[in-house]
Amino acid sequence: MSKSSKEDYTEILLNFNFEDIDFSEIEYWEPQCYTRNCFYKDDNFELILICWDKGQKTAIHDHDGEDCWVYLLEGKMEEDFY
Repeated sequence: MSKSSKEDYTEILLNFNFEDIDFSEIEYWEPQCYTRNCFYKDDNFELILICWDKGQKTAIHDHDGEDCWVYLLEGKMEEDFY
């Protein structure tokens, strides 16, 4: 992804009004693992609501060359880089 594209997506994320979306219609929770709830996808990007309950974790992973932005709706998150 070009630097200008990254800046464009960052700008969109910073200015997007997340209060306009009723996430209760999208969210899905599982007690044993986090869930990935895709609510938009096109050829350029996808928007995924990831639902982690307290204490849930992901395996160590990469994004296979893809860029990733995170916006935390509520709670706290810890990210470790390897």
